[in-house]
Amino acid sequence: MNQHELFFIKPEDKIEFTEINKSYTFFNGAVSFLAGVCSTNLLIDAYLSEAIPFKDGHYLFFEGRKKATNRIYYFFPFDIYQHLIENRWPDKINIHHKEKTFDDQEEIIGSINGFYKVFLSLGQATFIQFWECAKDKIFNNFGKDQTKWKNIFQFGWIIRNALAHNFKVTVNNKNIDNIRWYGLSFGYSTNGTDISDHIMFLELIILMKDIEDELNKHSN
Repeated sequence: MNQHELFFIKPEDKIEFTEINKSYTFFNGAVSFLAGVCSTNLLIDAYLSEAIPFKDGHYLFFEGRKKATNRIYYFFPFDIYQHLIENRWPDKINIHHKEKTFDDQEEIIGSINGFYKVFLSLGQATFIQFWECAKDKIFNNFGKDQTKWKNIFQFGWIIRNALAHNFKVTVNNKNIDNIRWYGLSFGYSTNGTDISDHIMFLELIILMKDIEDELNKHSN
C-alpha cells in the first residue's frame, strides 16, 4: 500500500517546496526541523518497542573539531528520553568528553553533508535563540559596548552573527578581532570565514554553557 492509498491523498492536494537557486531561504531549516522531528519519533518508537536498546548506559559520541575543542563528546540519550516518554522535562544533561586522537572526518573522507548539515542547522537555531535570551543579561551587567565585554561574550556574539549570516563571520568593528575560544580565533580580520568549517554542532552547546557559566558569576 502506498502513501496515496493509505491516506487517500490526491496528487494535487500537496504543497511542494523545491530548493532551486536558493529560492526558499527557509528550506534548509525546514529539512532540519522535519528530520529532527521524524528522528525523535522513530527513536521513541524504538525505545518503547525495545527494538533498539536505548537504555541506561547506551551512548552516542560526537566529534569536536581539532581547530576548536579537539575533544570527543559522549552523550547518554536515556538521560533525556526517560523523562520525555513519561511527559516530564529533563532536569540535567551529562556530556562526557576525552581528547580526540584522530583527524576531522572531512579530512578523511572529503566534505561532510547529510546529517552533519541537519545537526548544524539545529545547532544554529538553538544558539541564536539562546543568545537572544542571554544578551539582555550581558547588556545589564556589561553595557552595550561590545569592545568592553569579556572575551567569552565577544566570541559568543561573533558566533551568533555568523550563524545569522549563513555561517559567515560578520564583524564591522575593527576593534573586535582575534577573539579566542579554545583553538579558534575570529574577528574583523576573519570576516567571511565559514564557521561551519571550524566548529561542530555540539561545540555550540559547550560554548553556550561557557557563556552561561560566566554570566552566572556576574548576574544580579
